[in-house]
Amino acid sequence: MRKSIFILVILTSIVFPEQNTLAVSELDAKGITKDDAQILTDKLRSGLVQTSGYTVLERGKMDEILKEQGFQQSGACSESDCFVQMGQILGVTHMVTGSIGKIGGMYSINVRLIAVSTGKIVRDVTEEYKGNIEDLLGTEMNVVVKKLMGLKVEEKKNHTWMWITAGMVGIAGAGTAYYFLSSDKGSSSGTPEKQTFDLDVSW
Repeated sequence: MRKSIFILVILTSIVFPEQNTLAVSELDAKGITKDDAQILTDKLRSGLVQTSGYTVLERGKMDEILKEQGFQQSGACSESDCFVQMGQILGVTHMVTGSIGKIGGMYSINVRLIAVSTGKIVRDVTEEYKGNIEDLLGTEMNVVVKKLMGLKVEEKKNHTWMWITAGMVGIAGAGTAYYFLSSDKGSSSGTPEKQTFDLDVSW
């Protein structure tokens, strides 16, 4: 009986293989610390779990499998073929890999979605961000995740122009109000003052 159940489980996994699984390799650090790169990689992985339709392999399980196979993740791969091999070892359909660099105050993020079965790059996303790493973790990484999954990203609103427009409307409104108040003050004094003219008439 137990043997029959075991065979049934094996056959089910063959006929109905798990689809849309992916693993995220550590982002290559360029101009930032490895700790920061690892934090950003974890943020990317977390975003994919929440946003994508993929089953995302957790980092601990991923490291365990690669270690058992003698495959060191950090700095081990630089070409698509290597990531394909990594994906085959992990048993996933897709791999996410890339890099994050910093020059001055500008961050540059590049991530790729690779199909393990073909080795082709399904999607390649590059984003540049100027600011601090805290905002990068919060806003920009969410944009990267959505673009990597082919989801619609809302356009950034130009708040500067919004404030300028609001200020101009406020000034115009204040001017109009002042005009009408001045007009009302003049009309509330009663009958307009009569003006007299001296006529010099010679006969």
